[in-house]
Amino acid sequence: MQYSITAEGLRETTQDEEVYIFTREEMADVIHAHALPHALLQTGNDFGYARVDVYDGCDRLCLDMMDFSQKGGKSEGRVIILLLQGRLYCFTSAKERLLQRLNDATALREEKLTADRLLCLFLSLQTVQEELVFAKLEQEILQLEQLVLTDKRHDCRKEILHMSRRLVALKRYYEQMLNVWDILCENENEFFQEKTLQSCRRFYRQTERGLQNAIYLRESVSQVREAYEAEVDIALNSIMKVFTLVTTIFFPLTLIAGWYGMNFQMPEYGWKYGYLFAICLSVFSVIAVIAFFRKNKWL
Repeated sequence: MQYSITAEGLRETTQDEEVYIFTREEMADVIHAHALPHALLQTGNDFGYARVDVYDGCDRLCLDMMDFSQKGGKSEGRVIILLLQGRLYCFTSAKERLLQRLNDATALREEKLTADRLLCLFLSLQTVQEELVFAKLEQEILQLEQLVLTDKRHDCRKEILHMSRRLVALKRYYEQMLNVWDILCENENEFFQEKTLQSCRRFYRQTERGLQNAIYLRESVSQVREAYEAEVDIALNSIMKVFTLVTTIFFPLTLIAGWYGMNFQMPEYGWKYGYLFAICLSVFSVIAVIAFFRKNKWL
């Protein structure tokens, strides 16, 4: 399907215009019909989130349209865009979503857009929600940190692991988008005009800041994990302390029981107060050990 770029959005047309949108299955026929390089067919399915390949006279952009406002990020469809002078060939299985995003890009400017300007604005929309996403993630990290420090019995390992995975995915996404902007700014096939190149460089710096935010938040999650591990160690040490104190308190009783359990004829056995003496000695030993611990503030 062919579209022309207007201030109101993309308008379907039958003439040769700036934007062409096809399905992924039509890619081979379109490349053959428009005499495009056959190397463009080597698209591959596992390209990550975003990638740019530069060919002679044509650039190929592979993009996974992500929505990171949802937990873990959600793909809204993959698109392959071929960049030629004044034209964009788009191949996707999510045509409606792609049209919506392209129309959203046209709404960012009132004047009539060119194909290179439209692509630049379309790519900028891929990270337009970053401020809200980062603010939400930061708030979740603060809540998780508070939970770690206040609720000693709550197991936060799953929350920490899930948060770490989300930030790793976000970091990888920004790294790949940063690489895309870097290659596009080189403008090897002179697809972008100078004014659009300035916008590309600005969006490159914006994506770089997004990457730094993702790295910072990931470090914050690492600190939360370390705090959780420290709390677990403290709790374990408290338990071991209790066991150690109990063992030490009753150690004299064990010694007394072992002493009088020996198979010898001791003088205390014939003493009238021998049994009472053993009881008093046991009680005194326990009280003495407890008093010693309290004096040294161990108990």
